[in-house]
Amino acid sequence: DIPEDDRSELQDPKKSPPDSQKSNRDSTSKPHANPSPQSSPPEESKKKQSPLTPKSPPKKKKKSQKAPEGLEIVEELQRDLVVRDETIKELNLKVVEVQAQLKDALMKAEKSGNV
Repeated sequence: DIPEDDRSELQDPKKSPPDSQKSNRDSTSKPHANPSPQSSPPEESKKKQSPLTPKSPPKKKKKSQKAPEGLEIVEELQRDLVVRDETIKELNLKVVEVQAQLKDALMKAEKSGNV
């Protein structure tokens, strides 16, 4: 009796590899199924986008009413950015000058043996 049980246990593992192969086949069939649902959501999103487009122009009209104030703010911010850019350029030039001075000082110190 015991050897027969052993044989049945041996047969079960033999049965399980085909099952695993079936699951592999299922998993390979699932990726094939996935592209089709993936292709359908963009179509749905296109459908969703079309109702949104009529809604967006009224929002643009509201923005256009506030545009003079917004434009003034944008212009002020752009001026501030220009000033900051100029300041950054000036500071970068100073950094280059200081780096050159440090290199000179280091070279002089090396020549005199202080380093």
